[in-house]
Amino acid sequence: MHKKAAPGTEIWSTMTPADLKSARKRLGMTGTEFAKLLGVSPRHVRRMETPVGKTSHRPVPPRVELLLLRKGLAPRGSSTD
Repeated sequence: MHKKAAPGTEIWSTMTPADLKSARKRLGMTGTEFAKLLGVSPRHVRRMETPVGKTSHRPVPPRVELLLLRKGLAPRGSSTD
């Protein structure tokens, strides 16, 4: 079970849903394959790739951005730079 961060201390990545989807496509992966790589469910990947303003959007967790940065797929100006 994940520990919940204290209010106001949550840290989220600067990756947008479009950045995440672009990284997945550059890897040539399906959403399901990408989910396995990231250690999340395919549904979570779909929610992270949904543009802001949609009801199911979830921020991209920093660990996902860091993994993509290590693979050279995170956008310039990432919070993990």
